[in-house]
Amino acid sequence: MLSMMKQVVIHAFGGADELMLTETPSPKVQPGEVLIQNEVAAVNPYDWMARKGEMKFLTGRKFPMVLGAEAAGVVKEVGSAVQGLHQGARVIAICGRAGGYAQQIAIAASQVVALPDNVDFDEGACLPVAGSTAWDALHQIAKIERGQRVLIYGAAGGVGTCAVQLAKQAGCEVTAAARSDKHELLRSLGADHVFDYTRQSLAQTPGVFDLIFDTPSVLGYLQTKKKLSDGGVYIATLPTPAAFLWWGLTLLPGRKCRVVLAAPTVKKVATLASLVSQRQLRVVIDRSYPIEQVAEAHRYSETKRAAGKIVLKF
Repeated sequence: MLSMMKQVVIHAFGGADELMLTETPSPKVQPGEVLIQNEVAAVNPYDWMARKGEMKFLTGRKFPMVLGAEAAGVVKEVGSAVQGLHQGARVIAICGRAGGYAQQIAIAASQVVALPDNVDFDEGACLPVAGSTAWDALHQIAKIERGQRVLIYGAAGGVGTCAVQLAKQAGCEVTAAARSDKHELLRSLGADHVFDYTRQSLAQTPGVFDLIFDTPSVLGYLQTKKKLSDGGVYIATLPTPAAFLWWGLTLLPGRKCRVVLAAPTVKKVATLASLVSQRQLRVVIDRSYPIEQVAEAHRYSETKRAAGKIVLKF
């Protein structure tokens, strides 16, 4: 009998109603792949931006399209050429930019990370995109050091909540900008200072910063450069033409503009999972939806009010 699974697809760009839960045959496993029975997939802003057609230069226009960049579940089948993974193993799947909104996925074993026993599926599924983005911005691009002043703008989101904790771990003085109802959460994550960006402008914030990490990419380099220290860096998360223009114009020593794109690797995700396992990193999850309510999950993500991540349960 043909094995079937649930999968969310879109057949055209548009609103949340384009998300269709369908049944399709389970994927066949190639020699270098594993078949994962997903328990959880995470929702990211990229997903609804792709759904709306705002990321055509990355997604292309081939339909039906399956969204979802990250998931976690159990290995159901192992390809003949795979070593080091076994049936029943708990794992995190790094799906690239698509494919995670499915009950089962066939994925290259090289894109799978072991999930520590004391880390749940919800936590694991939330690490590849937000965790890697925060890690790269702080450690790969800004190369933060102990004692530096770091501002995380939009700090209550998935990337922001990770960034606050990673910056504090590195010994930085962390300022978190978010709506006032998120301040208690951010203090619990280690933020030294908080302010409400709906009531206080960046210009009104005391001092200058060695790093301004603009997680929702709403400020821009021109608005932030006067608040950067000599050699300080402004980092955005959206690859806009303006951001890349300023990147090119700030290659010489001095204040810099850079863009960070989600680039999860097995090594980075394993490091993040280890931090969660050791309770040195907390994964903040705002809401959990059954896969049948994927449209509602997207609508909530689009409000940009989520504290941390949003997950889908299969």
